[in-house]
This record gives sequence, C-alpha cells and structure tokens, in this order.
Amino acid sequence: MLGDDHPRTLVTAYYLAVDLSNLGEHATARAILKDNLARRRRVLGDDQLDTLRSANNITAALPNLVKHIAPPCTEGAPSPEGLSE
Repeated sequence: MLGDDHPRTLVTAYYLAVDLSNLGEHATARAILKDNLARRRRVLGDDQLDTLRSANNITAALPNLVKHIAPPCTEGAPSPEGLSE
C-alpha cells in the first residue's frame, strides 16, 4: 500500500492540484501544491526535478490566485481616456 510520501502519491497529488487549478479552484490547488512541495523536498530533496517543478507551479499559480480573490485596485488609477493623452 502506498503512503502519503510515496513518490507515486506525490505525483497524483501534483496532478490533482493542476486539475483543480484548471477548474478554477485556485486556492485549493495552491494549498495542495504547497503541501506537495514540502513533502517532495523532504522525500526527494531540494534539487530533484519533481521538487523543482512543484516549486515552479506554486509560483505559476499565484497570478491566478490573486486574480480570483483580490479585489481590483482602481482607486487613484487613471481613467482609460486619460491614458491616451
């Protein structure tokens, strides 16, 4: 039986997070990616390719997370008409 830190379990968790992100569940995906990264670092090491991919994907997920949970910042922003002057 495979455990939480088995390499195949880590791969499955990684793909679950990718699929959740694609479905718009960015906060859940980021939480899984963050946990997955910590486990990969512990099990596989910091310099292992899958560990590095996990770190990269957390970084790649941040813009989607911010876009979906942060309110737009419009206070003090120039109007579109003012940008063309």
